[in-house]
Amino acid sequence: SLYLTDFIQEIHQICIGEYSVYWFRHSSGHSHPGIIYTHNNRSDQCMERSENGSSTKSCVYSLPQTELRPSDTGIYYCAVATCGKIHLGNGTELIIE
Repeated sequence: SLYLTDFIQEIHQICIGEYSVYWFRHSSGHSHPGIIYTHNNRSDQCMERSENGSSTKSCVYSLPQTELRPSDTGIYYCAVATCGKIHLGNGTELIIE
């Protein structure tokens, strides 16, 4: 099995009970990315940083993948929805030949 990871910087606040993680895949030949996975109230590795009285978190999220096929090739993005905002990750490219 393989774990895809994505990184989100500067999440200023995570609201208790209002925290969801979504995964999207964008592949060539498709004009819009499609949602492939969601999970609630789950955080993988997060580090908190304080600067000038403001606290931010940087988090890495993982998506387990098994039985991969060439059709799974694409760029995978995670998004965290909290406090009425959506924070989008940088994306991770997966190439299967």
